[in-house]
This record gives sequence, C-alpha cells and structure tokens, in this order.
Amino acid sequence: MTDILGHIGSVITVAKAVSELSDRFEKSDLIEKIAELNIQLATAKNDNARLINENRELKANAERENIDPLHWTGSIYRNSADHPFCPACFDDRHKRIHLSTNAIPGCGESFTCRVCRNHFDDSEQH
Repeated sequence: MTDILGHIGSVITVAKAVSELSDRFEKSDLIEKIAELNIQLATAKNDNARLINENRELKANAERENIDPLHWTGSIYRNSADHPFCPACFDDRHKRIHLSTNAIPGCGESFTCRVCRNHFDDSEQH
C-alpha cells in the first residue's frame, strides 16, 4: 500500500512541476500532460481503494478461520464444537451457514441449508 501512496505522491509532484513549467511548453501540450497525469492518479486511487477492500476481506476471512477452523467430514463442514456448516455456501461464497438437522432415527444425519436450500447427508459418526 505504501507503494501506491508513493506513486500518488510522485504523480502530484510531477503535476506541480509540469504546471510550473507551463511557460516553456505549448498550452495544448501542457493540457495533454496534465490530463495524462490525472488519469494515472485516478487509476492509482482506484487501485488503492480496491486493495484496501481486498485487504479488509482477507483479514476478516483469516480472523474467522483462526477463531474456529472448519474441517471436512466428506459431505459437510464441521467446526470444533461439531456444528454442521453448508459446504455449498462456504465453498462458493465463503459464508459459514449453519445447517438445520433433519434427524431420522436409524438413518444417520441429514441436513438442510436455510440459505441455498441444498440437502446433505453425513454418514460420519460423531
């Protein structure tokens, strides 16, 4: 991120220097150079905003994983407390959605996701 801020600072410095040299250049050349600098500055600002958001998301994901990592049982994810989580929601959107239990005596555990409405069977004994 400091690289982007450095680039932004450089662009601003160059823009100021170009404007100070305006009497040495044709006005049309000067306007063109300033326009190019404005485009570069806008691109750097957009990249910076994107990286800040990406960094925020990565930190949140890492924090969630460090707090209570999920493990794969073969058909669903479970956390350390053995609570079931939807594999479709977690794999597609990195969302930890608890599964609703549809217990049928003698048939093992069956689950339904309240968000994506998928159904899962978990044959692993807990």
